[in-house]
Amino acid sequence: MTLTALPPPGREADIISVLDVPSSLATRLGKMDVMVTYRIDPMHSFTIIVPKEHSSSDEIWKAIEADWNTRKLIIGAKRTLT
Repeated sequence: MTLTALPPPGREADIISVLDVPSSLATRLGKMDVMVTYRIDPMHSFTIIVPKEHSSSDEIWKAIEADWNTRKLIIGAKRTLT
């Protein structure tokens, strides 16, 4: 399987929403997480979950950058389906 996509150029991210939510992970029961929704452009908005204890502004931006660096590799990829 070969996916070809050119990574989009550097983009700005806007944080749309930050919400404290109970963790849904079995290993974090009873703890809180932060659900962050960010937008790259009008067509690309994403949500990530960050542990509450790692939710400083810098840690949230690092998590957004890590998430986007993974997503940008596949966005725009094309493959013929059979």
